Amino acid sequence: MRNFTKFILLLLLAAGGFFVHTKYRLFTLPSQQPVFQTERPVRRTIVHKKQFCGNIIPCKEVTIHTHIPGIVDKLFVKEGDLVQKGTAIARITIQPNTDKVEQAKSALRSAIIKRDKIRKTFLRDRVLFTKKMLAQEAYEATLAAWEDAKEQVAIAEKQLTITRCGYIKVPQGENSNIVKATTKGIALALPAKEGSMVNVSREGKNSAVVVIGDMENLLFSAKVHETDVVYLRKGMTFPITLNALKKEKLQVTLTHISPKANDEYKNQGEILFEIQGTIAKSKNKKIYLRAGYVGIAEIILDQAKNVLTVPENLIEREGEADVVKCLDNGKPINKKVRLGLSDGLHAEVKEGLTEMDQLIIEKTL
Repeated sequence: MRNFTKFILLLLLAAGGFFVHTKYRLFTLPSQQPVFQTERPVRRTIVHKKQFCGNIIPCKEVTIHTHIPGIVDKLFVKEGDLVQKGTAIARITIQPNTDKVEQAKSALRSAIIKRDKIRKTFLRDRVLFTKKMLAQEAYEATLAAWEDAKEQVAIAEKQLTITRCGYIKVPQGENSNIVKATTKGIALALPAKEGSMVNVSREGKNSAVVVIGDMENLLFSAKVHETDVVYLRKGMTFPITLNALKKEKLQVTLTHISPKANDEYKNQGEILFEIQGTIAKSKNKKIYLRAGYVGIAEIILDQAKNVLTVPENLIEREGEADVVKCLDNGKPINKKVRLGLSDGLHAEVKEGLTEMDQLIIEKTL
């Protein structure tokens, strides 16, 4: 009986404690006002800019192809060498084909036989013409045939030499199997290596031997999205920062905007336009620019100086309006604002706030 009485007393005591705690929560805590952390709008300059990537390319780039098929016997330049117009790049050697060599020999023998036969006729007619026993027209015809026969033998001899060796000597001492530079520049690439085969096709797709670029004058080339290309115009200047040279900024003058989107990227669902611009020479003579460097262009589209701004993360949508939570006499309220430019972190406030307003950035108890 005593244990039961103790149990009842403990139960009543617990119920009383719970009642007192509930009363405290209901009547005491609500009387405490919430505390808000605030900040004021700040005046700053807002810059609206676009960034896109591109590459440095030579202003002029020429790929020189072989004019005869064969094997690259010797390369006279290395990648990075400065070459002048007419510089020897490579020597091509033809691998003799036995059947073609025999055909060339046969053609030469036939040409010699024909020449010797015409020579006898020419010598006879020359004697007759000297004795005025042959008309001038007949003599001139025999003379022309003799000259043509000699030319055919010379051609057959050259053809045999080419078939055997792949080249012939010319009067200046140069060989016809030498591939030469057609322009001045830097040897950017040598697709054909010593010992590799080079071919000539009827479609004109001959094997490439060397790629030469004008590295004195460089271009910035990029493919820009359709939403960004609308802001570009020829003649505008903008800086680029190179990934390889973080501290160096180069000035670019836009010279070309493609009137047509790139077909290659159209098939991938992207509409990109190719642009190019000339790169101004850097004042830093120690840096060396290489073709293929990646550059990040930064174009300022618009800016607002010394304007009232708020952080982007404090702006909310309320129906069709933009609002910002502010503290007014200790109570939070939503103030409608009219926004201007934004840089992604801060937005310009044209109407709705003053420098004295308190923006709620955090609520604490």
